[in-house]
Amino acid sequence: MKGFRLKSCFVSGIIWCCLTPINVTQAQIVPDTTLPKNSVVTPNNMIWEITAGTVAGNNLFHSFKQFNIPEMHTADFINPSANIQNILVRVTGGSRSDIFGKIKTSVVGSPNLFLLNPHGILFGPNASLDVGGSFVATTANAIAFGNQGLFSASVPNNPALLTVNPSAFLFNQIYNSSITNQHTNLSVNPGQSLLLLGGNVSIDGGNLSAPGGRIELGAVAGEGTIELNTNNQNLYLSYADNLIRGDISILNGSANVRSNGNGNLSINAHDLSIVKSQLTGGLIGNFNQAGDIIIQATGKINITQSTITNNLGTRRDSATGNTGRIYIQAGSVFLNDSFIRSDVGSFSSSATGNTEGIYIKAGSAFLDNTALSASNFGRGSTGGIFIEAKESVSISNNSFINSDINSGGFGNTRGIKIISGSVFLNDTTLNAINSGEGNTNGVSITANNSVLLTNTAISTIATQESIGNASNLNIQARDIFSDFSSLDSSAFNAGVSGNIIINAQNIFLNNRSFIGTPVDSMASPGLIDINTRNLTLTNGAAISSITTGSRNGGNIQINATESVKLIAFSPDPDFRFFSSGLFTDTVGNAIGKAGNIDIKTRSLQITDGALVSASSSSGGRGGNINIIADTVDLVSGGQILTSASNIGNAGNITLEAKNRVSISGSDPTFAARVAELGTGSIGNDGANSGLFARVRGTERANAGDITVNTRFLRLNNRGTITTGTNAGEGGNINLNVRDVVLLRNNSSISANAGVANAGGNGGNININTQFLIAIPGENSDISANAFNGRGGRVDITAQSIFGITSRFRDTQFSDITASSQLGINGDVTINTVQVDPIQGLSELSTSVVDSSTLLAADCSQENENNNSQFVVTGRGGLPANPYELLGGDVLWSDTRTREMTARRNLPINIKSPAMEKTVAIAPANGWRFNGAGEVTLISQVSGAEENLLKSNPYACPKPTTMKN
Repeated sequence: MKGFRLKSCFVSGIIWCCLTPINVTQAQIVPDTTLPKNSVVTPNNMIWEITAGTVAGNNLFHSFKQFNIPEMHTADFINPSANIQNILVRVTGGSRSDIFGKIKTSVVGSPNLFLLNPHGILFGPNASLDVGGSFVATTANAIAFGNQGLFSASVPNNPALLTVNPSAFLFNQIYNSSITNQHTNLSVNPGQSLLLLGGNVSIDGGNLSAPGGRIELGAVAGEGTIELNTNNQNLYLSYADNLIRGDISILNGSANVRSNGNGNLSINAHDLSIVKSQLTGGLIGNFNQAGDIIIQATGKINITQSTITNNLGTRRDSATGNTGRIYIQAGSVFLNDSFIRSDVGSFSSSATGNTEGIYIKAGSAFLDNTALSASNFGRGSTGGIFIEAKESVSISNNSFINSDINSGGFGNTRGIKIISGSVFLNDTTLNAINSGEGNTNGVSITANNSVLLTNTAISTIATQESIGNASNLNIQARDIFSDFSSLDSSAFNAGVSGNIIINAQNIFLNNRSFIGTPVDSMASPGLIDINTRNLTLTNGAAISSITTGSRNGGNIQINATESVKLIAFSPDPDFRFFSSGLFTDTVGNAIGKAGNIDIKTRSLQITDGALVSASSSSGGRGGNINIIADTVDLVSGGQILTSASNIGNAGNITLEAKNRVSISGSDPTFAARVAELGTGSIGNDGANSGLFARVRGTERANAGDITVNTRFLRLNNRGTITTGTNAGEGGNINLNVRDVVLLRNNSSISANAGVANAGGNGGNININTQFLIAIPGENSDISANAFNGRGGRVDITAQSIFGITSRFRDTQFSDITASSQLGINGDVTINTVQVDPIQGLSELSTSVVDSSTLLAADCSQENENNNSQFVVTGRGGLPANPYELLGGDVLWSDTRTREMTARRNLPINIKSPAMEKTVAIAPANGWRFNGAGEVTLISQVSGAEENLLKSNPYACPKPTTMKN
């Protein structure tokens, strides 16, 4: 029984204790006695009414030893007067303030509320605000009031003289305190400010809201002063550059300042981490101005799986007005799986106005699977996207950056601009696409070191829907490396494609990398302008400006001070079927002319089926190719061509090579590529290396002209220079070679016409050189033939010609022909250099030659008029010795057999500059002395001496007369 009573008393005591009121005010909110008029806390159920305090001017001061609010409780600061603008609360007891309930201001006015606790502030899961004005929570040691003094929580002082507005926060004793928001929704009224300033700030699952106002998060880890400023109703902070910052983290949280006006969000830290969170600004409504989203860190910023928006309008709501920028600045910026937007409108709603775009400034910036957008979906303009990093910018893993004018958009964008030490773009898309009415400012990348593009597409296109132009694409760097990437500034409307301008010391394009300005419809082309020291294209890489419309294609300008190397193929079977090169073709139904290609370099090398092509595959004319170089080497199928394969005429090729032009070999992969892709998908004109300005196919079109000016021209192993055509007019070939033209191993120079049993006249071939050499038996030919039409004209001016003959084509000999199967043969004219007396003659020996010691005597008894004779005819004379060639003025005659003539191929007229018709050369039968003592050889004429060149019988014994 006794035990029962004890147990009953124990249980009753617990119940009594639970039912008996506890002085929670004493335990949670405890005023101190540091004010001239101290604060008073009055419990009213679960609401604690806070009155009294000290008034100074428009400020009301409260001071507490402890300030904690349990869940479901409210701390209500009663405002005694509408004149009070600021209620300032300090906590001096040295413990953190835990806010699990509500902080409120009531009665009259809309004062701002400042909560100051140097030892930290925690907002629990159910904490909330009901404040008429702005709310500031800070772990600063004191709040400054201009020059009047401080309201300090570390060293409590008398605030009676602090009559001006708060002006700064003073951190002079560092407690490593923080402000923490745990799953808390803190909000202020529209247009007001919400400021959290601590040693560190942590938003863990919490939401901050200040629609149309300002949210600012700041962290301070060192001693210093942070200025407090006022802009209309908004409060904002200013940080000294040398102030040591603390860290801020936002995890599963949000901060929203979006409204129908104003709306600013600012974060300032040392290291900032934003994970699975949303920062939202922008504008909803009409005729208003939204503010900025500014994120700054002196250390690093890490934004992961998060969204930051500062749009004009939303997907559901339209807007009219302007928004500010999204500005991110840090030592390093990491954006991972995130989306940052500063758009005008959206796909599903309209907007009218402007946004200031996105600006990222850092020592280094890394974007992984991240999207940046500053595009125009409505009527207005955006400030574009600007990334500036001192060391490097790395964008990868399906990231994209857009500054577009979308369908239905009206206005402009400032495009995309990246400035950095190095730029690495991997699996990335950069777009400044115009599908509306307006213009973008394109894409600009500037790097002090390298730009590396891998699986990346950069586009400044004007689509068919656009009423504007494509924009420019500009890259400047020390080195540019591109792998599986494209730079595209196309136009498919009535506008103009942009220019692509690239300046770098070394440019390397690999694995089908592409630079192009193709145009269609009524669009006009832009220019591709590349300035570099070395340009290399390999494995199907291409620089192209193709037209499929009614306007001309764009031009390509290459200025490479050292080298241009075009290498088509590699052992990798995935890329062996694609030609590397420079292309300005006309395609499909195009009626415009292909663009021109201008190359200026020291060394041009085109190998393994690579191309420089300004061809025509339509009714438009092929473009022209102009090359200035020291050396040009076309090897293993390397080609320079302006060939036509439709009704359009071929363009012209002009090649100025200071030292040499070498054309040799054929592409061993050509047959395999034709079998795999068909001839229509291959730009090469056959497998052989060469210069081609001809017409392929059976269409009646004219070939172009080829002009080569160089010191040495070498064609070997089927090397080719041709301006032939199957059914049209052959083009002209002009070769001005200072020293030697060398043809070897089935090489050819041809300007044929009518190869397909059709009409057309052969082109003309003009060769001006010192030596024209074709190795005997290697069947290298020069031809200007025709079928129904007239054969062309071959004019050769050379000091000497070796190993080549004028005959019908022969499989063993090297030939020069200008024939016509059914028409009129052309002419072959060979001019050898004449002896110039002004240059001096070889001095003859002064010794007298005794011919009797050189010629055998003829002592036969026959008529001495039939004696043997040694006769020299012609103008060339004898060589100095039997082992030297004849002089350069010996005539070379074209002799055709009667059998060949019977085949309706009339002999070719050989013209000499020294005579107009062929005359028989009479042997010299005597000589004559003139008055100057000179000897002239003459033929037998009246009055001339007996032929003294026949053998002299003086050495023979006189015949004996037999007498009977």
